[in-house]
Amino acid sequence: MSNDESTGNHGYNTPAKGTKDWGRLLNENFSLLDRGVEIRDAAANRNDYEPKNGAKFLAIDTKTVYLGDGSEWREFATFGSGGDDTAGNEVFASEYDGATLDERIDAALADLPNGQGRVRVGPNPDGTVWQWSAWTVDPTAYSGVHIDIDRNVRIEYQGDGVAITVDPAGDLRSQDTFGHRFTLEGGIWENTGNTTGWFRGIDVNRAVVHPAHVSGLTNDAGDCFGIQLRNNAYWSEDVDVDGKYVDVDVGVDLVPASMTGGSGTDSFHDCRFFGTFTGVQNYGFRWEGEPFDVVCGATVILAGEEATAHYLNGNFQDAVFQGSDSESINPTDTQSSFELGPDYYHGPLLLNHTDHRGVDSASDIAALFGIEVQGQQLRIKNLNRPETAFTMYRDGTVDFTSNE
Repeated sequence: MSNDESTGNHGYNTPAKGTKDWGRLLNENFSLLDRGVEIRDAAANRNDYEPKNGAKFLAIDTKTVYLGDGSEWREFATFGSGGDDTAGNEVFASEYDGATLDERIDAALADLPNGQGRVRVGPNPDGTVWQWSAWTVDPTAYSGVHIDIDRNVRIEYQGDGVAITVDPAGDLRSQDTFGHRFTLEGGIWENTGNTTGWFRGIDVNRAVVHPAHVSGLTNDAGDCFGIQLRNNAYWSEDVDVDGKYVDVDVGVDLVPASMTGGSGTDSFHDCRFFGTFTGVQNYGFRWEGEPFDVVCGATVILAGEEATAHYLNGNFQDAVFQGSDSESINPTDTQSSFELGPDYYHGPLLLNHTDHRGVDSASDIAALFGIEVQGQQLRIKNLNRPETAFTMYRDGTVDFTSNE
C-alpha cells in the first residue's frame, strides 16, 4: 500500500514511489486540468472553449474573468492595473466590422461599458494599410474617447475633408468635470487627397493629440492644417499636442469665437504644443485670440518662399516659448520666424528660443523680446531690433552689445 499525496492548491495526485496504479492517478489529473488551469485568450474567442463546471477563462484584452457553469461562460469580474480605472476596459478595433478603420472604432466605442475604456489599434490583420474616412466623434456621448494606436501602424486618408473632427455636442463642461475628453496617441497618418486638414477640435478641453507621424498636409488652396482648435460655443483650453507633421500648409491654426461668429470665447488658455512641423509652406503656427499661459516648445522648419514660423495676433499674457526653434530648409529673404499681426499684444516670453529668420512687424506693433543664456551671459534681445541686445555677465556687469 502506498502513501499517495495531492497538491495543496489544486488537488492533483502525486503518486508515491512504488504506486502500482499511478496511471489511473495521472489520468485523474488530466481531467482536473480543464477546471484547475486558467484559459487565456481574447474575450471574443471564449466560446471556442468548453465551459466546464468550475473552469476559469481570462480575457486578455478586456481583463475580464469568466467562470464556466457546465453550459456557458459567466462573467465573474473585471480588473485593471495601477491607478487607471479604464485599463480593465480595452477593446481592439480589428475585432469589429467596418469598411474603414474609423467605422471599426465607432463599433468598438459602442461596445465599451458606458463608453469607459480605450480602443486599441494594431496593424491591419490583412497586412494592408488601414483606410480612413472623414470621422466626427463626440466625446461627451461616451465617458470620453481614448484611441491608442501602435506607433508603427499606417493609416491612409484619401478624402478632401478633415480626417478627424472632435465636436462635443453634449455637456461641454463634462470634459473637465467628468473627464469626458478626447485622447489619440500613435499612428502613421498619410493624407493622400486634397485634404482640408487632419485634426479639428471644436470647443475641446483637456484633449491629448499625439500622433507619431502625419504627412501630406498641403492642398490646392494652400490652407491645409495639421491641427486646428476652433471655438464656437465654448473655448478650447488645456489641449496637449505633440508628434511630427511633415509637408504642411499651416501646422497649428487657432480660430477664436470672434472669427467663427460663435457665442464662445477667444480663449486657448494653458494649451501646450510640442513636436516638429517641417516643410511648412505658409505658417507653422497661426496664433489668434487669447492664447494665455500657452507653452510652445515646438520646432518649425520652413520651406515656402514666404513662410512664417509663428504668426502672432493676440494676447499672449504669461505665454512661454521655451526651447522652441524656427529654421528653414530653403532660406529666403522673405521668410520670417515671427510675424506680428494688428491685434498682437502682451507678447510671449521667449526662453532660449532659436531664431533664424527674424521678425516681420509694423513699427507701431508691440515689441517681441527673448531671453537666453549663452555661456556666462544672460542676454535680453529685442527681436524687432536685432542689431542690439542687453547683456548681463556673470560678474554682474551689464552692457549693450551686438546681437550676433
